[in-house]
Amino acid sequence: MFCEAVFEYEDMTVVFEEVPAYSSAGSWPDAFAKLCLQGRHQLLDILYTGQRFAEIRRSLTAQTDKFYLFATREPRDIQAMEDRIGVEAAQQVSELSLHEPLIFDVEQGEVVNG
Repeated sequence: MFCEAVFEYEDMTVVFEEVPAYSSAGSWPDAFAKLCLQGRHQLLDILYTGQRFAEIRRSLTAQTDKFYLFATREPRDIQAMEDRIGVEAAQQVSELSLHEPLIFDVEQGEVVNG
């Protein structure tokens, strides 16, 4: 219901916390999918969080302009990051200290901080 209502608006920022709680790498609700895949046509900015990078649907990460990543040592998440942002950036994420961010700009194809 929320996603359908938001899709009727334009020029707005929508935030979703812990995306893997209601979607998975293999499936997501239809209204959420429509919002994430077509929201740009409504000038909607979508911000989202998730603790496990590997559990965030690829269709959503493919729509992402910038990743704000934090320390993880989980091999599956590091591998998923390697596939999406490259080995060097994923390695940097694995070496971050707690609460230290790494910002990866997808358009530039590089880390834009530190």
